[in-house]
Amino acid sequence: MTRVEHKPADPVSFLALVPAKAIDHPAAVAKKAQEQSTTALVNFAAAAEDSGRMLDAIVENTSAKNIELSMKTLAALRANADAEFSHLKALLGAKLPSEVIELQSSFLRKRVEMWVEQGQGVPGTHH
Repeated sequence: MTRVEHKPADPVSFLALVPAKAIDHPAAVAKKAQEQSTTALVNFAAAAEDSGRMLDAIVENTSAKNIELSMKTLAALRANADAEFSHLKALLGAKLPSEVIELQSSFLRKRVEMWVEQGQGVPGTHH
C-alpha cells in the first residue's frame, strides 16, 4: 500500500482556481471585519454606559454616607461640649473637695459611657 501525503489546502491557491471567489473574498473579509468592529464598538459603548451609571450610584451612595457620618460627628461634638460645660458649671458650684471628687468620678463614668455609645454609631466600629 502506498502512503499518500496529506497537505493542508492553501486558501490562496484555492481562490486562484475560482476567480469570482478571489475577487469577492477581500470584500467579504472587509465586510465581516466591519461588522465585528461595529459589534465590538456597540458592546464597548454599552459597557461604558453601564459603568458610568454604576459610578454615579457609588458616588451618590458615598456622598449620602459621608453626610450621615458628618451629621453624627457634629451631634457627638455638640453632646461632648454640652457635657463639658455642664461639668464645669457643676465643679464651680462645688463647696467641698469631696463634692469635686464625686463630680469628677461621675463625670468620667458618664463620659466613658458616652464614648462607647458614640463609637457604636460610627460605621465599621462594631463587630
